[in-house]
Amino acid sequence: MRRYGRLFPRIVSLENLWAAWREFRRGKRGRPSVRRFELEADRHILRLHRELEVGRYRTGGYRIFAIREPKKRLIAAAPVRDRVLHHAIHRVLAPLLDPSLIHSTYACLPGRGSHRAVLAHQRALRRYRFVLALDIRHYFPSIDREILMRVMEAKLKDATLLGLLREIAESGGGLYRRDGVAAFLGFPPGFPGPSAGLSETSRANGGAITTSPDSIIS
Repeated sequence: MRRYGRLFPRIVSLENLWAAWREFRRGKRGRPSVRRFELEADRHILRLHRELEVGRYRTGGYRIFAIREPKKRLIAAAPVRDRVLHHAIHRVLAPLLDPSLIHSTYACLPGRGSHRAVLAHQRALRRYRFVLALDIRHYFPSIDREILMRVMEAKLKDATLLGLLREIAESGGGLYRRDGVAAFLGFPPGFPGPSAGLSETSRANGGAITTSPDSIIS
């Protein structure tokens, strides 16, 4: 398996951060947090770039939301500057890592997406008599961050980038163990474990979901 290196400078370059910001703000410029960031985008992007270059970047706090449709879920929205960085990472890593995904992965991949998934499903219905519908229960809380990092280490040999990815992964590790969260989501006792759990910050390319705040968590 090929391991990629020297990616960190590409990710944190001003050019890539600016491109990531332009991508992120698309369709979101009416949101108050995005408007505030845009007022001083030069300063915010330059500061983010410098913090990343000297190793002082730390993730910000999450805003927690609850949604109940189509099912009860908890959404953790990262600050705008963190989501810009998520886009910057995605811009560099996705073209390298996406080809290793199985062919039936659709999600929000370029050239695939939900419409292609529906067409593939319809083709399967015409070919097979039976369909088994499955869902991974508590998917994000169940992800083991140590296993995730081992997968990343098998694909990436850039130690600085791996440290950044760990910082992002660990930032949401305690969200599901906050007071009220386990009860709200119906978790069994002791779940998730200490090394499990990623914050659900996005649906498509790092764009945070927005919904009405819920009072379960301040």
